[in-house]
Amino acid sequence: MPEEVEILWKGCQEEHGLTTSPNRLAVWTLKSLLSFLECEDVVMAMECKCGWDTLLCVDTHHYAVGLLAREMCHVSTRLCASIALHLLQLLSAQELCWDLLAMAFLVEDDIKVQLLSIRLFQGLMEYCTEKSEKILENPVHQSLVPLFFHCHNENPCVAEASWEMLHCAAKFLKMRDLKKLVEEKLWKFAKYLLAEDRSRATEHLRQALPYLQRPQESLQETAVRFMGPLLASILMCMQDCCKAQLGLSGTEAAVSCPCSTP
Repeated sequence: MPEEVEILWKGCQEEHGLTTSPNRLAVWTLKSLLSFLECEDVVMAMECKCGWDTLLCVDTHHYAVGLLAREMCHVSTRLCASIALHLLQLLSAQELCWDLLAMAFLVEDDIKVQLLSIRLFQGLMEYCTEKSEKILENPVHQSLVPLFFHCHNENPCVAEASWEMLHCAAKFLKMRDLKKLVEEKLWKFAKYLLAEDRSRATEHLRQALPYLQRPQESLQETAVRFMGPLLASILMCMQDCCKAQLGLSGTEAAVSCPCSTP
């Protein structure tokens, strides 16, 4: 238990004569808050699935938090988005804000959880305040490539949710050309990213590589098409570097540079 929490807990014990443990008090408080918000269905669902007890066990705590999040998403996406945004602010202080994005794209075996994660992240963008926009800006940028790939997911529900979220991300980032591209010419996505910032080609390529090994053929094919312009851009950049270092003309550099294509 962090020192400041322990000090606060001891103060509460002395002042109010509490006999329960801090963890049990936290669970009781959470149940009371949900009841106050008229989320009795969540309280009862957690009760039926022994969720409150599993929250108190170290070995099952992570599972119980996920269970609680899913039950709350059924009741209010906006409430979940507000909570997730607060957690993101805490995580960002430790440079761990990418964890939220990973939720949406590392659960290939559970379509329902994947959809809930995508909807939750979309809710974050829609309901965030002006102050929190800067916190979300980098994670949203990082989400563009995974979202593009999942627009080609063989599951139509995931594909549609990803397309909607990509559209929302373009609007959030105030990228009008990307918003139009999503609506009309999604196949030009890689070229658009290069035009926006060619220096991030390697980063985009790194994000695309795992999709070559996904079981879905549609994702594999999309990865091959997506990586083509990126590889061409990287090779061109390497050639330019060779020319600059060797101080040769274009023709000589193409012959001499080890980075050039035959």
